[in-house]
Amino acid sequence: MRIALFTTEFPYVRADTGEITYMDGGVGNATLQLARHLERRGHEIIVFTSANDAFGSVERRGGIEVRRYPRTGTVGQTPVAASLLYRPLISGVDADLAHAHMGNLPAPLTACWYAKTKKIPLVTTYHNDWMNGFGSLSRRAGVFLFNHYFCDRILSRSDRIIALSENHARSSKFLRKYRDAVTIIPNGVDVPELNTSLSKEVCRETLGLPPGAPIILFVGNLTPMKAPEVLLNALARVAVEMPDVCAVFVGDGALRPSLIERSEALGLRERALFPGAVYDERKSMYYRAADVFVLPSVSESFGLVLLEASASGLPLVVSDLEPLRALVREGYNGVFAPPGDAKELADRILSLLQDDRLRERMGENAKRHLEQHQKAFSWERIAELTEDVYRAVL
Repeated sequence: MRIALFTTEFPYVRADTGEITYMDGGVGNATLQLARHLERRGHEIIVFTSANDAFGSVERRGGIEVRRYPRTGTVGQTPVAASLLYRPLISGVDADLAHAHMGNLPAPLTACWYAKTKKIPLVTTYHNDWMNGFGSLSRRAGVFLFNHYFCDRILSRSDRIIALSENHARSSKFLRKYRDAVTIIPNGVDVPELNTSLSKEVCRETLGLPPGAPIILFVGNLTPMKAPEVLLNALARVAVEMPDVCAVFVGDGALRPSLIERSEALGLRERALFPGAVYDERKSMYYRAADVFVLPSVSESFGLVLLEASASGLPLVVSDLEPLRALVREGYNGVFAPPGDAKELADRILSLLQDDRLRERMGENAKRHLEQHQKAFSWERIAELTEDVYRAVL
């Protein structure tokens, strides 16, 4: 099959090694992994996306062609190309099927138009609900338009919708009305790529982390939806009980400057570390160096980083959100805290950091749980299931 993937964000990778050199977020990474594994199954892939510069490019690696259109602005930290709205329609590129990845606009909307113009099926992966109530006026206006106009129009025109979990398909007010058109296919994780051979001690030394300190890890975009400020406020409470504790916020985003400023105001500048976005081996080293993993989000559809943390044997402290209950069992591989509640989050973190046996047991359970379900979360299996959806709509 010749498959056109539409995503507003898509990682840059080295042409020689395939290593990621720049990535905006989880939607782009998931699209990259799907593209790679579909190509391995013999399909030809064309990716329409935004460039992270004002020039654009066409990249080819094996059976994957990436067409990047010049950036004209950003939504949060995601580059957005206005010409992505129309240039794929006049590119002369034909495909058997269009697959939209619903993160930021305009890519999903373009996929809808492309499918209609080419008279081909449209499959849409619905990655997450868009939350309003924060950000700039332009962001709030964009989210309002998306939620009240574009979202339904894209989903209603899709021949099939992919949701990342049954829990999210039930809890999302946008997906519920299309339940008969929804197929559940989770995101995945390549466990071997996350298993660094380095010891915890070597990883800490290499990363400049204190050798004996309890380390809390957060991995994700530093945006309001991920609520890193809740973890920062929780860290202040944890530090009262454990003065040597550190929290590492791996990722980048609009909140990074204010988080650094807030950490200084809380007297946590040496306890809260912000290394920015890291990829591949270096990211694996942060997972190996940590003691607990925390995801304090106020909204999630799946939580791909929880699979990564589980692969590294970390116990999970997460917001009590319906979609995350597909991955976390209270008291087995992690614990829940009410979203936005720094005090409760701090208490859950302390319960693990102050009990070595409990922490180690939950970490072992997290790794075991992933190993037991490794096939279901492998990108090979996800590509196979996605291919089944394609064949069903063609």
